[in-house]
Amino acid sequence: MSFHANAATIIEAGQLSTDQQQIDENATEQSVSKTSAVSCANCLKEKAKNEKMHEQLFQRQEQMLAKIDELQKSVFALKEGHSLIISAVENQFSSLETKLDNKINELLNSNTALIGVQKDMQKSVNRFIGPDYSELRKMYSNCWDCAACHSDLAISDSASNNAPLNKAQRKPDRKTVVVKHNGKNSGFCSVFAKMSIPNESFFYYEVTIVHKHFDFGIHIGFATKQMPLHSCVGCHEGSYAYDDNGKFLGGGALLDGTSGQQSTSAPGSTRDCASAIDGTPSLDVGDIVGCGVNRRVGGRITYTLNGKRLGSVNISANASSSELFPCVSLCWPGDKIEANFGPVFKHPQRLL
Repeated sequence: MSFHANAATIIEAGQLSTDQQQIDENATEQSVSKTSAVSCANCLKEKAKNEKMHEQLFQRQEQMLAKIDELQKSVFALKEGHSLIISAVENQFSSLETKLDNKINELLNSNTALIGVQKDMQKSVNRFIGPDYSELRKMYSNCWDCAACHSDLAISDSASNNAPLNKAQRKPDRKTVVVKHNGKNSGFCSVFAKMSIPNESFFYYEVTIVHKHFDFGIHIGFATKQMPLHSCVGCHEGSYAYDDNGKFLGGGALLDGTSGQQSTSAPGSTRDCASAIDGTPSLDVGDIVGCGVNRRVGGRITYTLNGKRLGSVNISANASSSELFPCVSLCWPGDKIEANFGPVFKHPQRLL
């Protein structure tokens, strides 16, 4: 083989080697390019994924911000409502406080007025009963005097079925007792209270008609101890009475129930001296006669029937300084009365 032929072979072999190298380089470049493309694709996917996540996070952030804004608005609304409630409560409290102050002032004014009325009433009471309340206690501690009682009269306790009281039972503290005519024959029999009526004060007692036989024969009033027990209260000098026939009597004279002066009618006549009172003021079973004496106004005796004022009579000048005692006279056997010296009366409004 010639030199040229070898040289050509060598050149050809070198050319082939260069081509193969170029092919390998191209293959390598293609492989790198492919790898780069895959890597880029992955990067793009990752980027897209990250962008999507970022967008989702942004949306969530926007939602959270919106919720926070809504919550803030709710808080503001609650604060505003709370402020309104506080303001309303404060206004209401202020209004109630004002009303309470006004009511307290009104009550204080009313109390002041009541105190004034009470003082006026106390002055009136003091003028009436006087400063010495022992006289008032004396009024309520009175009772029938068994030692100043006619023998034909029986005194019994109204709380013990009207059983007659023996001497041991006749205590001076009995306030409500029954007096009955137990005699065999008719005739006035009288009983006195243990204590006289207070001087410079007032006195009141009540008598209930329990039983009566005729239209006359029961006298209720006041008398001095000079009157005999067989006499009749209202018919003896220095005594005053209202009888069950509807007459005011004083010292044996018929008195006018309006003026309290002696009537022009003869003593013992049947003239009704209380004709100004509606109806017939005679006494029936169950009637309650109130007898009151006020010695602070010149000495007047006032009678009531079942709480209704009948009239008043003046105590005579001669008897005004005498000791007057509550006194009841019964004429007919079987006549019965119940006396009450207080302090609880059936018609206490007539006390004054």
